[in-house]
Amino acid sequence: MSSSDGNRGWRRLVFGDERLPDPDYPTDHVPKDERKGLVSLSAVLLGGTQVGWFGVTIPLVAIPTATYFGIETAAMVSVLILVWGLLHMLTAYFGYQGMELISFIAVPVLTIVGVLSIVLAVGDAGGIDGLLAQVGGGEMTFGLAVTIVVGTFISGGTQAPNWARFAINSRVAFWAGLIAFLVGNSFLFLTGAVGGAVYDAAPPGDLYAVLVAQGLAGVGLIALILNIWTTNDNAAYAFGVAGAEAFDFNRKRPFILAGCTIGILLALVGVDGLLIPWFEVLGQYVPPLGAVLMADFLLCWKLVVPRMEGVTFTGIRWTGLLAYVGGCLVAVFTAGSVIPGVTVPAPIPGMAALNGIIAAVVLHVLLFYTLEARGLLPGHDVDSDAECV
Repeated sequence: MSSSDGNRGWRRLVFGDERLPDPDYPTDHVPKDERKGLVSLSAVLLGGTQVGWFGVTIPLVAIPTATYFGIETAAMVSVLILVWGLLHMLTAYFGYQGMELISFIAVPVLTIVGVLSIVLAVGDAGGIDGLLAQVGGGEMTFGLAVTIVVGTFISGGTQAPNWARFAINSRVAFWAGLIAFLVGNSFLFLTGAVGGAVYDAAPPGDLYAVLVAQGLAGVGLIALILNIWTTNDNAAYAFGVAGAEAFDFNRKRPFILAGCTIGILLALVGVDGLLIPWFEVLGQYVPPLGAVLMADFLLCWKLVVPRMEGVTFTGIRWTGLLAYVGGCLVAVFTAGSVIPGVTVPAPIPGMAALNGIIAAVVLHVLLFYTLEARGLLPGHDVDSDAECV
């Protein structure tokens, strides 16, 4: 094979067929004939996003796999991290269609396993009364718990438009998000919580540990594999689309490959030991970002968003950036922590995630109407005849 043929092969691997548009349209609107219905979109939306999340969660499936098959050496765990990382990358690499396929397998299985686990747990607890009589260990403050939960939900919510743009209409996008985040994720939380209240599983509330305690280790491993897979391919896909948008490059695959490589390396050096601290970081720094997006769409654009070809984008939109920074600072001085282990005074009462959201919304709206709308800060320039989405 000639050198030029080899180069073409690598370019096709990294960029896909460059004669055709990227099938996921990372820097453009999704054509109407490529959009998806409610079932497809709801299935693809069971995970959140971010390359750090990718690295944190690979060991959560690699280590139980090694334990189940009795190959718990450090070398074999590293091999499994590499294998699972590559498999998780694979479905994201093939875009929406790849994630849709694995999600259609995962969602029914996880639903059946979750219901089975809850039924067994209620039976072992002596019925509903016995379950309600269980008490928690009190290992986490209420404020921290809220910050972690809100942070993880908003972490997924800020990335949801990467998939919601495939919806055939706004109603499908809304109901898919509601089903995926409120119903789907809450069901998985409930399953782990019920089992964690009944069984002395470690870590507490972990669905796989609960299923092992119920004598369903094989079923638990399958459920765990599918759960983590559908989370991580979402994270890799979101990182790829974000990279394409940030660098204004109409191919997501190079960023998926780069992000997954970073994630796998993070997993290999043991970043999974920082799972709870990672949740804390998400709970402080992601909610203000989601708040800016919501405020911009609801209160500034008032639900009327122009198509991208009718907009001249400014390099830095200072209203959003300053509002985000302000929201983060409020969250930091509420939590009393910059990152886990680095403390600061906490003069602001309340919950970090909620305070960060409120501050970011207020700041963004104030800055938009007092400065950007008056031309004192740069904003996007919308053509007078621009078509709206």
